[in-house]
Amino acid sequence: MHWYTRGAQAGDPIGQRRLGLLYESGEDVSEDWIEAAKCYRKSAEQHDETGQFSFGRAYQFGMGVPQNRQEAIAWFKNAADQGDSEAAYFVEHLRNPSNFIGFRNAQEQAFVGITHMTPDFSEPVGKVFRNSAERNAYLAGMRQNLNYQDQKLLYEIRVREYEDCRRAHKPDCHSPGPAPKP
Repeated sequence: MHWYTRGAQAGDPIGQRRLGLLYESGEDVSEDWIEAAKCYRKSAEQHDETGQFSFGRAYQFGMGVPQNRQEAIAWFKNAADQGDSEAAYFVEHLRNPSNFIGFRNAQEQAFVGITHMTPDFSEPVGKVFRNSAERNAYLAGMRQNLNYQDQKLLYEIRVREYEDCRRAHKPDCHSPGPAPKP
């Protein structure tokens, strides 16, 4: 932390980027994505390829900056133009508006419990997350909404089955039960 801070203060793009990573991860310092994004920006503006990738990632997920797909693409493109193949992948992936922005890491994906985007899983456009706790709270809300949508769909199927049973005048029709609550 000490040496990265000194390097960052001296204008070294690698020190700035690595200091940003410490703020992002909460390693040796309180997790602070606002500070991480500031560090990434300084590194990226000095044409550090990995700094540009990191700053694009900040925009992709709303880490310390307002979530913005187009800004993410622009910064990933800067890194891709310098030869970063992972950044090139994200440029192409994010250019298709039907592609989900993804998850920051495997832990986030496991937390939500889905492997792909559904129509109900929207991007946090314009949202700024200050740390992983805020992003996890957002993701928990999305997971809750997805669970509700699943329950609602199953309820609608049970209602149709019940109505079909009643129309057929069958004696053993089972009530669909109460509707799920959001």
